[in-house]
Amino acid sequence: MSSNNRFSFVDPAKSPVFYGYVILVIGTIGIYFSIPGQTIGVSVFTDPVKDALGLSRNQFSNAYMIGTICSSLVIGRAGVWFDKYGARYVAFFAAITLSVALMLCSWSVQMSEFVKTMLNVDTWLIPFVIMAALFFVLRFSGQGVLTMASRNVIMIWFDKNRGKVNAISSVAISFGFSSSPLWVNALIEGYS
Repeated sequence: MSSNNRFSFVDPAKSPVFYGYVILVIGTIGIYFSIPGQTIGVSVFTDPVKDALGLSRNQFSNAYMIGTICSSLVIGRAGVWFDKYGARYVAFFAAITLSVALMLCSWSVQMSEFVKTMLNVDTWLIPFVIMAALFFVLRFSGQGVLTMASRNVIMIWFDKNRGKVNAISSVAISFGFSSSPLWVNALIEGYS
């Protein structure tokens, strides 16, 4: 596969190995980095976040559901972006958006208190709406766009061995996803 890009640092044609294998590793890492937007990444934070915001488990779950459903309604647009701009740009901007969403999630309590103070109300609805909006961005950028772009770029590079390469990537991702609750929980306990 050849793609001339003025921002490229690497010429795949000059690679000593088939460059698709490099893309396999990078794409798999990209999918692995989508963990904070996946259910497996969010579920570890359920109790600390819902308690900090004063939401019940049901309210927190409903905010997650609303964010996920809203994300699913617009995720098709990401495929158009992938076709138009390519995997490199779509994955890059999805990762940046996911990073910003995670940073905003870490400030969700402060944002909720600020809005409550500004409106002079004390209701569960404000943290609920904030979390639903943040879940929308998390699910759209992490679980949706970053995963799609990373998986698709792997498949673009392979014709003959696509099934084998998909299996290798899927096994690596399964191990990474299954271990993620352990290290995410360790981060929560270590850094609150």
